Amino acid sequence: MGDKGTVVVPLAILAVILISYFVFFFSRTKIIGEKILLILPGVNRMLIEVELARFGYLMGTLLGAGLPLVEAINSIRDATEFRIYKKIYSTISDSVNEGNSFKKTFENAKIDNKFLQITIQQLIIAGERSGELDEVFIKIGKIFEAKTETTTKDLATILEPILLVIVWLGVVAVALAVILPIYSLIGQLR
Repeated sequence: MGDKGTVVVPLAILAVILISYFVFFFSRTKIIGEKILLILPGVNRMLIEVELARFGYLMGTLLGAGLPLVEAINSIRDATEFRIYKKIYSTISDSVNEGNSFKKTFENAKIDNKFLQITIQQLIIAGERSGELDEVFIKIGKIFEAKTETTTKDLATILEPILLVIVWLGVVAVALAVILPIYSLIGQLR
């Protein structure tokens, strides 16, 4: 690092930036970043809750404004960033466009219950039967917005000890970097 530090440090920073770009932002490899985020405990739950809150609010608002159901679902599909949700919304849109109800759509479609829970599916089916689908979607949005706030607070509580360990490791590294040269100097004097 002493001889090549002026080259190594900028290259390391550039490598981190390029890897982050290709994993999270480049359209062809972005799915890798999505899978990484959906594997991380705590983060995956928060991302799913945010997406479902957005789904509920947007669907409720669009249906309340009088937009046809298939167009509303397609609008949400185009607005989301996660490919798994794009696939779910496309499946729902295609099935509803064929004339199927939400109940038949959820029964026939292979939708992962981790990303669209059964309770949400049942609420949507009940809203469709009662004719108050827009209100049910708004309620789903409110429920998941509250869950997102709770998850965010919990995530901060979970990350606090991890950050303390990282800071502790940094302090230990600095202490060793200062103390080890002193010990080697003392050892050379003897």
